[in-house]
Amino acid sequence: MLTGTRNMFRDTNPDNNSLRNPARRRLLRGAAFVLALVATKFRAVFAEEPLVVADDSIQHLRQTLSHFSFRLFPHDGLPAGTYDDIAAALLSRASNDRILAELLETGVADLNEGGATIWLERAEAQQIDAVRSMEGSSFFRAMRSATIEHLYRNKEVWQLLGYQGSSIEFGGYVDRGFDDIDWLPAEDDRK
Repeated sequence: MLTGTRNMFRDTNPDNNSLRNPARRRLLRGAAFVLALVATKFRAVFAEEPLVVADDSIQHLRQTLSHFSFRLFPHDGLPAGTYDDIAAALLSRASNDRILAELLETGVADLNEGGATIWLERAEAQQIDAVRSMEGSSFFRAMRSATIEHLYRNKEVWQLLGYQGSSIEFGGYVDRGFDDIDWLPAEDDRK
């Protein structure tokens, strides 16, 4: 240590109590404050209670999410229960995830804000315009992602859409379904 400099955290005088050093006290007090703040934030994040919502609100939320999923990926041949399953899966996840629950509630509230009636009661064109206006929002991305995940991984939906499923385990499409296209005219008919 250089002569003439003093370490402010460790007093070199053995007779002096190190807790009397004001710089050290400020450092310890600041460290304790930061530690308490971090601990409080972690406790708040991990110990938050799930969001509790009234039954009427949950029913409206479920119906709106289901119909929003349909507006994102409309397939008229699918039963309505398919889209209801997507809404149920989202609400199930949201019961344990407060951030997702708030995102879904805020998204539905934003949908309902834009007109004289709630979004579910508007005409199809107005509903589609409202969906387009939300494109790029966190709510839109969450709904799009959940709809893709639940809709196109459902093997019952595959059958209804005419998708045969994965072909890797059957040797690929060359050996399974490559040439079974029935919507193109036969080669003899094209000449």
